[in-house]
Amino acid sequence: MKLTALAFLALVPLFASPTSQSPSPDRATSETTRNATIIFLRHAEALPRTRENQNPDLADVGKKRAQRWAKTLRAASVTQIFATELGRTQQTAAPLAKALGLKVQQYGARKSEAFANTLRNLKQGEVAVVVGHSNTVPQMVEVLGGKLTGLDKKGYLQDTEHDRMIVQALATANAEPMRAIQTLDLRVQ
Repeated sequence: MKLTALAFLALVPLFASPTSQSPSPDRATSETTRNATIIFLRHAEALPRTRENQNPDLADVGKKRAQRWAKTLRAASVTQIFATELGRTQQTAAPLAKALGLKVQQYGARKSEAFANTLRNLKQGEVAVVVGHSNTVPQMVEVLGGKLTGLDKKGYLQDTEHDRMIVQALATANAEPMRAIQTLDLRVQ
Protein backbone atom coordinates (compact mmCIF):
# COMPACT_ATOMS: atom_id res chain seq x y z
CA MET A 1 0.00 0.00 0.00
CA LYS A 2 1.43 3.37 -0.96
CA LEU A 3 0.70 6.13 1.48
CA THR A 4 1.28 9.84 1.39
CA ALA A 5 2.91 11.49 4.38
CA LEU A 6 -0.30 13.36 5.16
CA ALA A 7 -2.42 10.20 5.12
CA PHE A 8 0.07 8.40 7.34
CA LEU A 9 0.13 11.19 9.89
CA ALA A 10 -3.63 11.01 10.10
CA LEU A 11 -3.34 7.34 11.13
CA VAL A 12 -0.80 7.63 13.97
CA PRO A 13 -3.10 9.36 16.48
CA LEU A 14 -5.54 6.48 16.07
CA PHE A 15 -2.90 4.13 17.40
CA ALA A 16 -1.39 6.43 20.00
CA SER A 17 -4.53 7.86 21.56
CA PRO A 18 -4.95 7.11 25.25
CA THR A 19 -7.76 4.76 26.13
CA SER A 20 -9.25 3.90 29.45
CA GLN A 21 -12.28 1.75 29.72
CA SER A 22 -14.73 2.58 32.41
CA PRO A 23 -15.68 -0.37 34.51
CA SER A 24 -18.99 -1.89 33.56
CA PRO A 25 -21.60 -1.74 36.32
CA ASP A 26 -21.37 -5.50 36.86
CA ARG A 27 -17.57 -5.52 37.31
CA ALA A 28 -16.02 -5.08 40.69
CA THR A 29 -12.66 -3.98 39.28
CA SER A 30 -11.81 -1.53 36.57
CA GLU A 31 -9.89 -2.51 33.48
CA THR A 32 -7.33 -0.04 32.18
CA THR A 33 -6.01 -0.30 28.66
CA ARG A 34 -2.50 0.85 27.82
CA ASN A 35 -1.46 1.30 24.21
CA ALA A 36 1.55 2.47 22.22
CA THR A 37 2.64 2.62 18.60
CA ILE A 38 5.88 1.37 17.09
CA ILE A 39 7.04 2.42 13.64
CA PHE A 40 9.64 0.02 12.24
CA LEU A 41 11.95 1.14 9.45
CA ARG A 42 14.73 -0.69 7.71
CA HIS A 43 17.80 1.52 7.33
CA ALA A 44 17.94 3.59 4.15
CA GLU A 45 20.09 2.59 1.19
CA ALA A 46 23.74 2.13 2.15
CA LEU A 47 26.98 1.89 0.24
CA PRO A 48 27.97 -1.71 -0.55
CA ARG A 49 29.64 -3.72 2.17
CA THR A 50 33.18 -4.78 1.42
CA ARG A 51 35.65 -7.07 3.13
CA GLU A 52 37.36 -3.95 4.50
CA ASN A 53 34.16 -2.15 5.48
CA GLN A 54 31.32 -4.20 6.96
CA ASN A 55 29.67 -1.07 8.38
CA PRO A 56 29.17 1.24 5.40
CA ASP A 57 27.62 4.69 5.54
CA LEU A 58 24.43 5.62 3.75
CA ALA A 59 24.65 6.24 0.03
CA ASP A 60 23.45 9.63 -1.26
CA VAL A 61 20.06 8.12 -2.15
CA GLY A 62 19.86 6.74 1.41
CA LYS A 63 20.66 10.13 2.91
CA LYS A 64 17.81 11.63 0.89
CA ARG A 65 15.45 8.86 2.04
CA ALA A 66 16.42 9.49 5.68
CA GLN A 67 15.52 13.16 5.18
CA ARG A 68 12.15 12.17 3.67
CA TRP A 69 11.47 9.80 6.60
CA ALA A 70 12.18 12.70 8.97
CA LYS A 71 9.81 14.97 7.07
CA THR A 72 7.12 12.26 7.02
CA LEU A 73 7.42 11.37 10.70
CA ARG A 74 7.96 14.85 12.12
CA ALA A 75 4.28 15.30 13.01
CA ALA A 76 3.70 11.70 14.16
CA SER A 77 4.06 12.49 17.88
CA VAL A 78 7.24 10.40 18.11
CA THR A 79 8.48 10.17 21.69
CA GLN A 80 11.46 7.81 21.31
CA ILE A 81 13.85 6.78 18.53
CA PHE A 82 15.88 3.58 18.55
CA ALA A 83 18.54 2.31 16.12
CA THR A 84 21.15 -0.44 16.15
CA GLU A 85 24.80 0.33 16.73
CA LEU A 86 25.59 0.21 13.00
CA GLY A 87 26.26 3.42 11.11
CA ARG A 88 23.54 2.98 8.48
CA THR A 89 20.76 2.73 11.08
CA GLN A 90 22.16 5.60 13.14
CA GLN A 91 22.40 7.76 10.00
CA THR A 92 18.83 6.83 9.01
CA ALA A 93 17.50 7.87 12.43
CA ALA A 94 19.62 11.02 12.82
CA PRO A 95 17.57 13.49 10.69
CA LEU A 96 14.36 12.62 12.56
CA ALA A 97 16.10 12.84 15.93
CA LYS A 98 17.51 16.25 15.00
CA ALA A 99 14.14 17.51 13.76
CA LEU A 100 12.42 16.43 16.98
CA GLY A 101 15.20 17.25 19.44
CA LEU A 102 15.39 13.60 20.55
CA LYS A 103 18.38 11.36 21.17
CA VAL A 104 18.75 8.14 19.17
CA GLN A 105 18.84 5.30 21.69
CA GLN A 106 21.04 2.40 20.68
CA TYR A 107 20.18 -1.31 20.85
CA GLY A 108 22.25 -4.29 19.75
CA ALA A 109 21.44 -5.64 16.28
CA ARG A 110 22.21 -9.17 17.47
CA LYS A 111 19.86 -8.71 20.43
CA SER A 112 16.84 -7.51 18.46
CA GLU A 113 14.49 -10.19 19.80
CA ALA A 114 15.22 -9.27 23.41
CA PHE A 115 15.00 -5.58 22.54
CA ALA A 116 11.57 -6.11 20.93
CA ASN A 117 10.34 -7.56 24.20
CA THR A 118 11.42 -4.38 26.01
CA LEU A 119 9.16 -2.39 23.67
CA ARG A 120 6.22 -4.03 25.44
CA ASN A 121 7.04 -1.66 28.32
CA LEU A 122 6.44 1.56 26.40
CA LYS A 123 4.28 3.98 28.33
CA GLN A 124 0.70 4.85 27.50
CA GLY A 125 0.42 6.70 24.21
CA GLU A 126 4.11 6.60 23.30
CA VAL A 127 5.15 6.45 19.67
CA ALA A 128 8.54 4.85 19.07
CA VAL A 129 10.50 4.68 15.82
CA VAL A 130 12.78 1.65 15.57
CA VAL A 131 15.36 1.51 12.77
CA GLY A 132 16.70 -1.96 12.05
CA HIS A 133 17.81 -4.26 9.28
CA SER A 134 16.30 -6.57 6.66
CA ASN A 135 16.58 -9.51 9.07
CA THR A 136 15.79 -7.80 12.38
CA VAL A 137 12.66 -5.82 11.47
CA PRO A 138 10.56 -8.92 10.58
CA GLN A 139 11.89 -10.68 13.68
CA MET A 140 10.84 -7.83 16.00
CA VAL A 141 7.43 -7.48 14.34
CA GLU A 142 6.82 -11.19 14.90
CA VAL A 143 8.04 -11.14 18.52
CA LEU A 144 5.40 -8.50 19.23
CA GLY A 145 2.66 -10.57 17.59
CA GLY A 146 2.57 -9.32 14.00
CA LYS A 147 3.31 -11.02 10.69
CA LEU A 148 4.78 -9.66 7.47
CA THR A 149 4.31 -11.01 3.97
CA GLY A 150 6.51 -10.68 0.91
CA LEU A 151 9.67 -11.73 2.72
CA ASP A 152 12.52 -13.62 1.07
CA LYS A 153 13.28 -17.33 1.61
CA LYS A 154 15.10 -16.57 4.87
CA GLY A 155 12.19 -14.50 6.21
CA TYR A 156 13.98 -11.18 5.63
CA LEU A 157 12.86 -8.02 3.90
CA GLN A 158 13.93 -8.05 0.26
CA ASP A 159 17.40 -6.57 -0.37
CA THR A 160 15.93 -3.76 -2.44
CA GLU A 161 13.22 -2.79 0.06
CA HIS A 162 13.98 0.42 1.86
CA ASP A 163 10.53 1.99 1.50
CA ARG A 164 8.61 -0.20 3.93
CA MET A 165 7.20 1.35 7.08
CA ILE A 166 5.66 -1.15 9.46
CA VAL A 167 3.33 0.44 12.01
CA GLN A 168 2.32 -1.74 14.94
CA ALA A 169 -0.36 -0.77 17.40
CA LEU A 170 0.29 -2.43 20.76
CA ALA A 171 -2.20 -2.73 23.56
CA THR A 172 -2.79 -4.52 26.82
CA ALA A 173 -5.34 -4.69 29.54
CA ASN A 174 -4.29 -4.40 33.16
CA ALA A 175 -0.74 -5.59 33.93
CA GLU A 176 -0.25 -7.97 31.00
CA PRO A 177 2.54 -7.29 28.50
CA MET A 178 1.53 -5.28 25.45
CA ARG A 179 1.17 -7.12 22.15
CA ALA A 180 0.36 -6.15 18.60
CA ILE A 181 -3.33 -5.67 17.93
CA GLN A 182 -2.75 -4.37 14.42
CA THR A 183 0.19 -4.34 12.00
CA LEU A 184 0.16 -2.06 8.98
CA ASP A 185 2.76 -2.82 6.32
CA LEU A 186 3.11 0.33 4.25
CA ARG A 187 5.21 1.52 1.34
CA VAL A 188 6.14 5.16 1.74
CA GLN A 189 8.11 6.94 -0.93
